[in-house]
Amino acid sequence: MKFVFFFSFISFNLFAQIASSSLFKEMRSENPAIIQERKAATFSLKAKQDNVTKEQDASSPLDSSESDISITTTSFFYGGKGGGLTSEFSGEIASGTKEDSLVVSGTDYEVKQEANIASLSYQFGFLGWLGLGFQYVTEDRTQTGNEEGEYDTSVTVVTLGTKFKPGFDFGIFYQYGILDVQGEFEGDDVSSTSNIPRVGIGIGFTGNTTKFELGYITSPIEEEQDQGGGSGPGDNTITLRPSKAIVSLEMKLSALSIGLTSSIYQDGYFDYNNILYYTMVLSGNTDTRIENAINFSLGSDKGHSFSGTYSVSEVESKELPPTLSSGTKYKTTTSIQTLGVSYAYAF
Repeated sequence: MKFVFFFSFISFNLFAQIASSSLFKEMRSENPAIIQERKAATFSLKAKQDNVTKEQDASSPLDSSESDISITTTSFFYGGKGGGLTSEFSGEIASGTKEDSLVVSGTDYEVKQEANIASLSYQFGFLGWLGLGFQYVTEDRTQTGNEEGEYDTSVTVVTLGTKFKPGFDFGIFYQYGILDVQGEFEGDDVSSTSNIPRVGIGIGFTGNTTKFELGYITSPIEEEQDQGGGSGPGDNTITLRPSKAIVSLEMKLSALSIGLTSSIYQDGYFDYNNILYYTMVLSGNTDTRIENAINFSLGSDKGHSFSGTYSVSEVESKELPPTLSSGTKYKTTTSIQTLGVSYAYAF
């Protein structure tokens, strides 16, 4: 029996590849056409725990504001070996709790959110250069305390991608998502449907032992967001175009493989595979942020592998207090601690 040891830091469910396949089994592709390049069939199981605290600097009328967030995620993945018709299937279950405590003009607010999310996705590649992907996500959320509500959210995503090799690796995809929210807040019905289209393009250069890729994903339409500070909701808005830029470098030195992927998020862009984390931690943050993943693997491309991750990070931003929809944005410090384990088998 063959064992391979794999160590991943910063990110577990990283989506990066647009133009060509990664050297690492754990790396997922934004472009479904890329899965036809997978060198071995792979099965994996993952578990991850995120613990987050958010604190806002007090300034009248905000006397204090703090949020404690805990998210537990488990997921599985199976991807077939590339060639001909190639498919992959994955699923995720996550649960989270967010407790907001704030004092505004001497009045205490206590709000607790509890949410559960389930996600299934299926992708397949065919003809050597085309790929099609489907994803469906459901979430149920309950909010209690000073402000009460119940919400059912669903996200349906379809992705069509292609790839070519005109002397270098080139990939492009179009993604269309529908976000539907139904619920009740403070006794009033809540209903909204949003369309979320995205376009991604990437170029890469693959050698015998190295791989380099640049990618960019953006929304083809602009969005308006309330920034607060006016006389009421909608009085002070800005125009956003959510986007993500990706830089990936991977090298293989004998039995050792090393990879670095940096993703730059702008204007509130979020990954569909991490929606619960986005809604609980980052939904009020449209500032530019960078997320890094460093991957190491030692051993052959096939066999068993175990991996672990532990990361600590701190993000500075300006956000509205958690229970207010309009008003002044305050300096916010988000402290994130992540611990995870995973097992994979390639054959």
